[in-house]
Amino acid sequence: MATAPPLLGLDHFMLALERNDSSVGTSGHTCRYLLDLKGDFNIQNFKKTLKENEVAQWLSSLFISSSIISQKYWSIGTPKSIFVEEILTDERLPSKLSKTILHKEGNPLFYFSILRRTNKASTLVFSWHHLLMDGFGAVLFLENLVQPIERKSVQRKKSTLSLSILKECIKAKKFVDSTSKGEIETMENIFTSEVQQNFKFIQFTKEESKEIERNAQENGSRFGISSYFLACSSIIVAEHLINKNQHKIKDFWVPVPQDTRKKGSKWPITGNHLSFLFYRINKSYFSDKKEMTSDLNQQMLAQIKDKIPTAYSHLMNYMRNIPTGLYAKLIKGPNGESLSSFLFTVAAEHPKDLTKINGCRITNAISIPPNTYPPGLTFAYNRFDDKIQLVIPYYEHLFSEKEMAKIEKGIREELLCFEE
Repeated sequence: MATAPPLLGLDHFMLALERNDSSVGTSGHTCRYLLDLKGDFNIQNFKKTLKENEVAQWLSSLFISSSIISQKYWSIGTPKSIFVEEILTDERLPSKLSKTILHKEGNPLFYFSILRRTNKASTLVFSWHHLLMDGFGAVLFLENLVQPIERKSVQRKKSTLSLSILKECIKAKKFVDSTSKGEIETMENIFTSEVQQNFKFIQFTKEESKEIERNAQENGSRFGISSYFLACSSIIVAEHLINKNQHKIKDFWVPVPQDTRKKGSKWPITGNHLSFLFYRINKSYFSDKKEMTSDLNQQMLAQIKDKIPTAYSHLMNYMRNIPTGLYAKLIKGPNGESLSSFLFTVAAEHPKDLTKINGCRITNAISIPPNTYPPGLTFAYNRFDDKIQLVIPYYEHLFSEKEMAKIEKGIREELLCFEE
């Protein structure tokens, strides 16, 4: 008999998040994966693949069982028809998709869109509710559609709170409280039912991407390039807030997701197997990118050495026993309603062996994470074919097109170290 996967600690966290912003009407918990394609995409063949794929059908049967006290597990029903729509557009991501809201009560919690371009190319968009899977899980699912694998059962783990685990939970709580303590700069919180999400796509050439990597090394980025990305993004957000609000900037507080799967893992697809690193970005470093990058490196190393991501995972796992309504009240951010100054992530690189889907060659891929509101601004860095890409989901009542054009210009200048 098929078994339902457990709701993980971070899954319960997102249930609480959705409860907090459900009145706003945002699509902040919807994720997307865009695949630009070359070739004749046969939509009927793709529908047939979905209907015959065991994992796709299993995912379509999952739904959240609710109770008065809490929502703890997925349940399995009858497989549902998987929606595949066809849209003729040359927009990178049409507003019809950005307005679509996937609710946790829905079934199935994912769908596909094929965007037909006037130049005969196409883009396959996979949209799903973040509760169902994380970004890496989405890639595993897409790989499974190309090369099916046997679905594996996942055992539910009981929450047995030992003294050592309790100490880890307390350590994580103290760390988060200390890093978020004090004045934190945030986006403007304007609650309205008329919010509209939009996206800014920024692409760099291979030559520009190599230049960015050199700049990252020269500015002291270690163990990858993410600290340099975060430093440049922080500087641009700070400049925007100073220009808009005309006041001295405060510190930023930014949680950054970290994948907890074992390297090379091909399962599980469902659930959010993530923890976080937490960064306090000192306002005194906004005028010195090299100092900021160095400080972010030190914070990262200190947290990894002290096993903060592991401790935070323990905290999330044991907080899942708390009723969702109470949980929602406990996870207010360091500055009232806001969870962070802005959101930031670096997506896993698209698998090099996933080169075709439905007989079409993949020419580009980009992962778009959820954009929780507040804060309503996310910097999501991607890489495909040795080219760096950045997508910035944002809400239009927070940023005008003119302001986003300035942000694009600014982030290019910071990453590439252009002098004005």
